[in-house]
Amino acid sequence: MIRVLIDGRISGPDGIGRYTACLTKAMAALAGPEVRIIVLGPTGTPRYSLAEGAELVRAAIGARADLIHALDFRIPVEPLPIPVIATVHDVLRLDHRHCYADQQFTRQWCGQCGAETRPVS
Repeated sequence: MIRVLIDGRISGPDGIGRYTACLTKAMAALAGPEVRIIVLGPTGTPRYSLAEGAELVRAAIGARADLIHALDFRIPVEPLPIPVIATVHDVLRLDHRHCYADQQFTRQWCGQCGAETRPVS
């Protein structure tokens, strides 16, 4: 059996939150008995922090994961004994002139397009 840990700590109205919810649901529906999907849900650990990377490593080891799927470029900085797949949706946050806190991002962009602003479950 292969165990895949999905980093589902981003939830909400932004694209990554929606993508995570939909991907997790689709993978769980398609996974056969030889694949186990494990989701690390929101924890409150500050985004883009070293603590966040360490938390992902602890979760993967605790779940005995064979693979980590990170749904953002927030990959642990320490070497891992587990392969990591990272999905990078865009590089907006790499351009510091356009770096928003999550709430600022939601107010700035989601309010304009009418996106729902409740957390994705």
